[in-house]
Amino acid sequence: MVTSLLISRKINDDKKILENNISEIDLFIKNHIPKDRVIQMGSMLTGELRSRLEDLGYKFLLKQQYRNTLDKTNKEMISESDMVLIVNLDQSSNMTDFEEYAKEQAATHESVYVLSLFSN
Repeated sequence: MVTSLLISRKINDDKKILENNISEIDLFIKNHIPKDRVIQMGSMLTGELRSRLEDLGYKFLLKQQYRNTLDKTNKEMISESDMVLIVNLDQSSNMTDFEEYAKEQAATHESVYVLSLFSN
């Protein structure tokens, strides 16, 4: 069982995302992903967040994830997963595209979850 985790961010915003939202992201992931699932995530995702989630017992597959487009690789990530978690920072429009595509591909909308966050 594979879950895709897609997180929007701006260049060099890793630290800000972690400082402002890490507990909310942690809770979101813990509430939706059982420990026996593999999280498929883009390689651009901050290593610090990945380390934190590994400490909680999650295992990962790394994929190249592109920042601004719903490209072929991102579509493959979504289609290979039976669950998709989207963390949308600052209402990023490309993450809305990911959400729409994931819902089109999903057997049910209940397998697509979105956490909307705002950086300060």
